[in-house]
Amino acid sequence: MMFFLLSFNLSVSFNLCSNDIYAFDQVDLIEKIDSLNNKATLLIYSDSVNASSIAKEALVLAEKLNYKEGLAKASRHLGLLSLLKGDLQRAKRYYESNLSICLNLNNDSEKTKAYLLITEVTKREGNSVVTLDYLLKALSIIETSNDLATFSRVLDGLGSHFRQAGDLSLAEKYYRKSLLIRNDSRDTTGLVYSYQVLGNLYSIQDKENEAKKNYLNALALSGFISNKGTLSTLLSNLGSIYLLEKDLDSAYYYYNEAFEIQKGLGNQYSQALLLNNLTALTHEQSKFLESNNYALEGISLAKEVNAPKILSSLYYNLSDNYKALKDFEKSFYYYKLSDSIDYELTNKEKNAQLAELQVQYETEKKDKEIALQNIALVKGSAQRNLLIAGISGLIIISLIIYRALARKKRSNRLLTEQKYLVEKREKEKALLLRELHHRVKNNFQIVSSLLNLQYYDTEDLKAAQAIKSGQARVEAMSMIHRELYQSENITSIEMGDYVKHMIENTAYSFQYESDQIDVLVDVDSKSLSVRYAIPLGIIVNELVTNSFKHAFQSVNRPMLSVSIKINEEKGTVSIVVFDNGPGIPDPAHISKSSFGMELIRDLVKQLKGILSIDSQAGAKFSIDFPLIEEESNVEG
Repeated sequence: MMFFLLSFNLSVSFNLCSNDIYAFDQVDLIEKIDSLNNKATLLIYSDSVNASSIAKEALVLAEKLNYKEGLAKASRHLGLLSLLKGDLQRAKRYYESNLSICLNLNNDSEKTKAYLLITEVTKREGNSVVTLDYLLKALSIIETSNDLATFSRVLDGLGSHFRQAGDLSLAEKYYRKSLLIRNDSRDTTGLVYSYQVLGNLYSIQDKENEAKKNYLNALALSGFISNKGTLSTLLSNLGSIYLLEKDLDSAYYYYNEAFEIQKGLGNQYSQALLLNNLTALTHEQSKFLESNNYALEGISLAKEVNAPKILSSLYYNLSDNYKALKDFEKSFYYYKLSDSIDYELTNKEKNAQLAELQVQYETEKKDKEIALQNIALVKGSAQRNLLIAGISGLIIISLIIYRALARKKRSNRLLTEQKYLVEKREKEKALLLRELHHRVKNNFQIVSSLLNLQYYDTEDLKAAQAIKSGQARVEAMSMIHRELYQSENITSIEMGDYVKHMIENTAYSFQYESDQIDVLVDVDSKSLSVRYAIPLGIIVNELVTNSFKHAFQSVNRPMLSVSIKINEEKGTVSIVVFDNGPGIPDPAHISKSSFGMELIRDLVKQLKGILSIDSQAGAKFSIDFPLIEEESNVEG
């Protein structure tokens, strides 16, 4: 920046010879623009209204003079002010303008900072592909620069990106590289940030001692910095550690202090994040009404700043509160809202694009290194001309080898391209199948909602009970498809989580708390295809519902056991559902009179299985069926 101003002023001095008045006007305007931008910098966090007005004035003057540096600073200020208000679209426009200006400047640091700024918007939009693209472009510009502070910021950005993507080892690599650079350059402010993000990384890996050590290192240095936002983040992180240590009072103190700081700064995104933490904390303290207040305030802010991940977490925490308050209808409602947002944020196609961008960057970097080596060879060729004649034979041999290698390379490239096309088609099929499962789940939810409405409008008790049973069966199938579109494998699922969720939902519907019933779930962690999962899910749902409906009315402490064992060597599946109720007086009678039992028998027959009922001590249902290899799915 200083170099540019010096060069500009020199040209102005030259122009004084021809037009003294114009030159003085330019100098005065530049000084005024710089002064306005400096004032805006000081006011951004304390008086955002005046800061915005001043930055806009600087922007207008800089546009008239075509003063690029002034334009860049003013657009950065306005972008940050828009970001703090949660106006992502306006922030994006200002940051894109700033990027466009900086890319035309001969200043690598400014170009890099412009890329970093716009990632603050793309991250909040949930656009991880574009975020990584910008970060890699920033890294390719700054890694050969002497601006170590900006280099560290880019490394931090990559560390945060890969932490969110789940690649924690790569995240730690970038964070530690940034820490070493800051330690060598004695960048105190940067070290505070590095210790914090490393603490966060260890925290999500349940390495609490390592996390706390890094947070304390940051706290020891926090007296040397004046950035309140950094202090707020540190206090929040310490609150999280105390929460894990079950020191709830200390956790509340640090969270509340951090929230008050962010409230004073006007940072709505951070406020929403801290309100989510306070919601979870006060839930742990059994202050459910206070927790609800925090959640509702946080939901309002999360919507304003378009923060879907925070919004999903707030809905989920609110669902837990209403569950504790035994308001199961509201609990279920907020759980569904959270689930819907989570699905929208799940996009496996993006992860593939991220990996491809990383490969492209590494390839481009290697190509640059090869190009530099070739340039060096060309420069030194004049000194080796005398040796060419003596080694011409070797060159010819090398050419022959090179051509052979080139043919092999072309062949490998063709194979790679073919493999890529096959993989791409498979990914497209997987994406379509996942979307299909989601749509099926949504359709089931619509049917369930219609049945629920019909249930409340039906006066006949027997008909109402039949409708409620039908709704439970629809919900069982809906849950199967939800598990499928959320799992890595879209054609099969592990039944363990499904069974737990299904029992929990059934308990809700019969108004049982988790501490009022003993539930034993023993399910092998092996996947079952949709062919078996759907009928199996319906069967288990029928048996579990039957236990809640009939068996637990006359026992002091209900107990339910569900076991699913998959023997791949024998190719069999064994299911046992047992409760400690009074048992079944006449199994033959129930098989004739119960629609649910007839449904179970039909599904067992469909699976080519065997059903046996033991009613000596409680009710025990055992089902065994064979695993048949899937038929090839060939279109004809």
